[in-house]
This record gives sequence, structure tokens and C-alpha cells, in this order.
Amino acid sequence: MSSSASTQNAIKRFTHDWLIRFCELHPTDKASFIRRDYDIGVPLSSKYCRISTYFTTIIQRYAPIIIMRSRLGDTTQDDIKSIKMSTPNKTIVLTAPANFQNVEPGTIAKYINQQIYFNMNTFHFEGSVLNLDEFKFCLKQCKVASCLKTSFSTPVLYSDIWHLLRNYMNVYLDVENLIFDDKMPQMLKQFPQNTPKEWKLYNMSFREDFVLSILNNFMKSPIENYVLMKFRTDPSKLECERMANFMEAKFIAAGFTVETSLAFGYVEGAVYIYKLSDNIVCLRYCDGP
Repeated sequence: MSSSASTQNAIKRFTHDWLIRFCELHPTDKASFIRRDYDIGVPLSSKYCRISTYFTTIIQRYAPIIIMRSRLGDTTQDDIKSIKMSTPNKTIVLTAPANFQNVEPGTIAKYINQQIYFNMNTFHFEGSVLNLDEFKFCLKQCKVASCLKTSFSTPVLYSDIWHLLRNYMNVYLDVENLIFDDKMPQMLKQFPQNTPKEWKLYNMSFREDFVLSILNNFMKSPIENYVLMKFRTDPSKLECERMANFMEAKFIAAGFTVETSLAFGYVEGAVYIYKLSDNIVCLRYCDGP
């Protein structure tokens, strides 16, 4: 075989292997598809199928099934079971927001072991129990993290996940045993760039030093940032108002104008602060129904 023929064969093999790898990592953005308004799979709808019949064959064989939902809502566990049953031997990538309810620890790892992957740009867990590793896996990929009436398999300190948060994120973590711990005031001071744009903290204790560390961080945050602190239930319903007064006094002492009011029908036992401008803060609190 001539040197020229050998070189051409090597190029063909390299090109073929590269195309296979490209198909295995097929882009999941909407622009990569022909139809974008309902559930679609790569073999039928990838725009790269237009290149050639050869490329179409490789896509159909090696590309994952990519399920995109622009109208039908979130991905649920029932959706996952149905999709996997119809394509048991294919890798599946779901691009819609992931909405999990009543899941047990290890569920996300189980899906990954079954070659089911998620676009975790937005995720929501409700009534679930998570282990820390799978929660971190989700948190690393997301912009919006939401948990409602959820818990960890073992208690977790906020300082253990703070390094995974980013200033463009919206973080709403109603997690029973996620603990705002003694290390957090220092973490807020040392790594303020990790503060989410929207941040809801649940199960907060009525400790003024904890609240003050959040206020000091908030005062230096960008305009339109907001923080909601949901405190542990106090039977007297006086602590929430006292904490709101404490926060108002600290803002005024720092030179802010504070628009304070009682918020009826809001989250019970919560104080909400929103930065309207560099020197104006909106403060709302709800001490009960």
C-alpha cells in the first residue's frame, strides 16, 4: 500500500471516529433540531441529518435520544420510566427542567447508571430525601435550585455547599436538616461572590449574629438581589417582628433608607429583604397567618 493510500485511510478512520464521538455528545440546544415545539428525538429531528445519508446513519446509531419539552412542562419520574421502556438500550438526555417528587436517596445515581441524564439548569425536589453527593451533582449544573419539604439522609451544613453556589443562581432550599452553621458568617465574609441573586433560607434560628452576617453581605450585593429568611416557628409570634426591627435598625445605621411593612398572607415566620437601589431596601415580614 502506498504512503498516500495509507494516509488517506488514516484520515478516514480519524474522521469516522470523530463523527461517532460528535454524535455521542450531540448538542442539546434547540438550535440543533429541526422541530422545536414538542417532544423530539435525535434520530428523526437532528439538523445534522441534512448533511448526508452517511451522517444520518451515524446519528441514528450513536446519538442519544434527546427529549426536549418546550410546551409540555417538567420532566417527571413517570416520563422517565415511559421513555426508558421504549428505548432500553439508548442513552437518554432530558433537557426540560427536572421535577422530582418523593424520591429516595440514590435515585439520581440510579438514573445515571441506567444511562439517563438531565439538563439540570433548573431542578426541583419535593417531599424527597437526598444524599449529599447527588445533591452536589445537581447543584454544580444548575441556575435555579428548588427544594420543598425535602431533607438530606444525614444533616448537612450550609458551609459544606457554599462553594458550589454562584451569584447568578436562584436558590430556594426548604430542606429540613440543612443547617446554617457557625462557619457561615466567615464564609459570607470570605466568599461573598458565592451569594445567590435570589436566596431563600429556611429553618433559620433567631440568632442575631447569623442574621447580621447575612445583612452585611446583602448590603454589598448588587441591586435587585433578594433574601428571604424563614425562621423556625415561634409560638409567641413575636420573634419574627423583633428580628425585622433588628434588621431595620442595622440597615438605617448603615445609611440605608428602609421601606418596612407587615406582609399579610406571605410566608409565615419569614422576613424578606429586596435591594431597590444602592441605598434603598424593601423589608417585609410576616409573623403569622
